Amino acid sequence: MSILEIIKMIEQRGITTKIYPLAFPASSPDEAMIVETSQSFTNRGSVYEGTITITVKATHPSRAEQLSKDLNTSLHLLTDLDVGDMQIIMIKSLNPIPAFLGKGKGNEFYYMNNFQVLFS
Repeated sequence: MSILEIIKMIEQRGITTKIYPLAFPASSPDEAMIVETSQSFTNRGSVYEGTITITVKATHPSRAEQLSKDLNTSLHLLTDLDVGDMQIIMIKSLNPIPAFLGKGKGNEFYYMNNFQVLFS
């Protein structure tokens, strides 16, 4: 399962905000998201566990927070999805209230969402 496959899965859940892998490019729109995965995944038999972190930015704090809440609503407790050559057993939000990360140099507000993912 690659980050690009994870992004495609998120987009298929109805998230229309532009999503990038790993970092916001300089040309990204005011409202955008990035997807990162944990450095290591643990496993028990054929079931793996890892963390997906999605950071949201927008030029108004309430808009960034709302995008984060919409993301949580879309992904929390999602089950039985094929992503690439893997199957997601379950996605669980680790922070139902998005974590505020601060304000960027371009006056964007950043919120972070962490999801625990079980897959095989």
